[in-house]
Amino acid sequence: MIVWRGWGILVAILIFGTSLAANELAIFFGGKGYWETHAWPFGCAMIVAGVFIWIADALLSKKPTRTLVDEKTGQKFVLDKTPTFFLSGCGGGHWCRPSLAFS
Repeated sequence: MIVWRGWGILVAILIFGTSLAANELAIFFGGKGYWETHAWPFGCAMIVAGVFIWIADALLSKKPTRTLVDEKTGQKFVLDKTPTFFLSGCGGGHWCRPSLAFS
């Protein structure tokens, strides 16, 4: 099950979009069957997706966190609105690493 918070879905959209664009460019410049016989266009798509994800995370993670204090116990709670994707608990920018690793 895929779960995201905030703009975390942008990770899947960017990976799908760059892969689709690379597929279309490979077919346009290399002809029919080029995408299936060559792996480098997909690798380039993952590198581009990783860069886009990193940029998006840098822009979207600038929101300040909020700290709440429980009046009874004095315990502090931090409300963080960092976008997450796929139950990772980490921000979208961490997804640029697997994207680059797949390339």
